[in-house]
Order: sequence, then C-alpha cells, then structure tokens
Amino acid sequence: MHPYIKGYENRLDKFDIKFLSRDIFLSGILKMYFRYSVYGFENIPREGPAILVLNHGILPIDGFLLGCEILTRLSRLPRGLTDHIIFNVPFLREFFLSIGIVDGNRENAMRVLNKGGILMVMPGGAREAMKRPEDRYKLFWENRTGFVEIARASGAPIILSFCYGIDDIYEWVFQKTGKKTEEIGVPLLMGIGLLPFPVKLTQVISRPILVKPDEKVEIVHKRLLKKMKALYYRAKRLSEMSKSKK
Repeated sequence: MHPYIKGYENRLDKFDIKFLSRDIFLSGILKMYFRYSVYGFENIPREGPAILVLNHGILPIDGFLLGCEILTRLSRLPRGLTDHIIFNVPFLREFFLSIGIVDGNRENAMRVLNKGGILMVMPGGAREAMKRPEDRYKLFWENRTGFVEIARASGAPIILSFCYGIDDIYEWVFQKTGKKTEEIGVPLLMGIGLLPFPVKLTQVISRPILVKPDEKVEIVHKRLLKKMKALYYRAKRLSEMSKSKK
C-alpha cells in the first residue's frame, strides 16, 4: 500500500494492483461465506461512465463484493467515494486508497465520470450505516441529492443496486451518545465473535436510468427512492426463494 501523503485522497492513481489481486482472492472466500448472488449484472456497462448507487450497511461488504465482481468480469475498477474523515485514520486511509476509494467530493466524482469510469456511491452515508435495529433496510436519503445533481451535470446514467442481508450480518447493541440532536447511536456489533453472521447476501441491480438536463433534481430523487424500495422487495423475494429451494 502507498504511504499516505496529504492530498492523495483526491488522486485517482493511488490504487495498488497487487492489493487488488489479493482483494479478488478475498472476495472469492467472502462470496462463499455469504452465499453471495447478484441479479441484473448485465446492466453494468462494459464501457463509459456510470453512477452505481447502493444502500449502506454497517459493514458494506456488498460494495466490496460487487466492485470485485465488476473488476473480474468487466476489467473495470469502480471508484468509490467515502467521507473525508476516513482519511484522518491511519491504515484505514491507506487501505481505502489501495482499492481505489477517494474523498467523496463533487470534484472527484466528476473527474471519475469524465474519465469514463464507474462511480460507486452510498448516499445514506454514516446515518444509514448506523441506523437502529428497528430501521433495518430503511434508506436515509433525505436531502442526499448530490448523486442526482452529478448525474444530471455529467450525463452519466444512474444504476441502482440493493443488497438484502447486509443489515443482518451483525446484531446491534446501542449506547446513547447523549447528543439528543443526533439520532445516531454508537453501535456495538455482535456476530460470531468478531466475525459477521454468515447470512445470505442477495444483490439486485437496476437498468441504467438517465437524468435529463432539464429535470428537477427533487422529482428525480423521489422517483429513484421509490425504485430503490422496489429493488429491496425484489432482493428480499429472491433471497427467500433461494432459501426455500434448499
């Protein structure tokens, strides 16, 4: 992995080929562990820009698995966006950079798309990742319209993807932060020791959705949220069907 130097989070050339090879090997193990299945992979373009939009679990293994799937099957490296705070954490920032993740600002997003790349985003961010148990699979996309604005400005299609099972890989225990204005608890994760539960992960992918230059962002956002909820029900149904066949 490259030693971190301030500013690397805005560079697109800091991924590590050797590390990516190890990632592909690890993804094979994780795919078996989680019995990972993906539906609609043919909707991922073989070339040209695209914005891949996912739901956010506490541990976004689905994004990692889908990214490795795209890398191995299409020889394309999706570029993920993450919160800037990650690049203040030693070792974690080097790891993120090595697998192609960059700082989640609009400039980086446009640079990826202008180069014809695939951008991977999770609009719900930390709020969605650290939701309470009763909010499992709920999307926290209120006022998270940046990905729609970027799609409209760049002309890149949006491709929605929902993973069912990702919110079940750990059980949750929450402690109150004392900050009543923040509805985010501090998550304590319980699995099989430190390991996540081996629940089945089912990923569904939508067809590409174009955002016209004259469309209102808020209207498109509502439409996409509705489509994302429909993907949730489809992923859940497919997951349950696969279990019933055993």
